[in-house]
Amino acid sequence: MEKKHRRYDQGMKVVFLSLFVFCLVIGAVLTASLLPKTLPAEDTIRYLEHWTVTDEEYKIIRQHPVMGAKILKNIQEKPELFMGARWHHERFDGGGYPDGIAGEEIPEKARIIAAADAYDAMTSYRSYREPMPQTTVSEEIQKGSGTQFDARFADIMLQMIAEDTGYEMRETK
Repeated sequence: MEKKHRRYDQGMKVVFLSLFVFCLVIGAVLTASLLPKTLPAEDTIRYLEHWTVTDEEYKIIRQHPVMGAKILKNIQEKPELFMGARWHHERFDGGGYPDGIAGEEIPEKARIIAAADAYDAMTSYRSYREPMPQTTVSEEIQKGSGTQFDARFADIMLQMIAEDTGYEMRETK
């Protein structure tokens, strides 16, 4: 049984570190679509640093899970992938979007991506900040366990962070 459990954990690690990439790409595409069309590429970062999102723009950005799901639904080899994209911003306590579903109503793939996406967001370089320290990331995942995240997947993420003593899972320049 222990061997089977370890294999499941390994599989979850692979899923954590790969499936959410698509969601990040969709978010980037949506953000780019909101930028002024005449903005030179070298000015994009400066523009984003001072960009205040309007309510209308925020509504558009919050549609990225729906748009990603529509695209993924057409991949015939893996038709279930759309579930992860559509509901990765749902919260375990029901406070997420786009549909406000909660708990086990949220497909497992989406609950996995939610934890991985949060990890990625906190450990990535942003135009406005450096990656967060690993201890802060652990604290935030722990705080969200059972509310923002399914506690099962928060625990797996916390185990992965604890095992990553060199902080190698994070984005590096």
